[in-house]
Amino acid sequence: MSVYIIVHVSSLAGIFSTLLSVLLPILLGGAIAYLLNPFLKLYEYRVFKKIKNKNVLRILSILMTYVTALLILLLLIFLLIPQLIDTIVTFATNFQDHLSDATVIINNFVSKVIGKNTSLVDKETILSIVKGFLSSSENILEGVAGQVIKYGTGLVIGLKNLLIAIFISIYVLSSKERLKAQSNKFITAVFSKQTKTRIYKYTYLCHRVFGRFFIGMIIDSV
Repeated sequence: MSVYIIVHVSSLAGIFSTLLSVLLPILLGGAIAYLLNPFLKLYEYRVFKKIKNKNVLRILSILMTYVTALLILLLLIFLLIPQLIDTIVTFATNFQDHLSDATVIINNFVSKVIGKNTSLVDKETILSIVKGFLSSSENILEGVAGQVIKYGTGLVIGLKNLLIAIFISIYVLSSKERLKAQSNKFITAVFSKQTKTRIYKYTYLCHRVFGRFFIGMIIDSV
């Protein structure tokens, strides 16, 4: 078996890659549903708990969950873009100071290596190197543009997978109780009682660890 895998590793890798590309929207949809489930529970059990109709409650809670996720995403974008612009402007404004600091750092490093004081570079040398890089970057940009055009189809496929994943996540959130019951029936039918208990144990541990990890990441990011 091991020899067969080694000999046909390229074929198996192609099969695995194809299978992964097919399952990717499903996996991504499940991940999105898992991340958004705390928001759904918040709306169902806290915000809209007075609504008695379960169908209306679930639909309204899912709608508000995705609205909340979209608002958080937009908020992050509006927070990050101005910071990025300010960083670029600040760097451009203080470029001469940064150039002087770079000159001092390089000369001090060279002096420590060779064991005596020296001035290997100055600001004009570094500036000429930067200008040379920028002038040669036109060919780099042409190559990058060619790659962007070449892999534009991949971008479209990625957006399509994301859209499918969003619909899958909506389905998972709207039917999570039924999916949980079906999974329980499947595990009970296929595995022994001991294995079933072990599966539930490790699933709970993974849920607790990953849940706390993501909550900590979100709090830290905020």
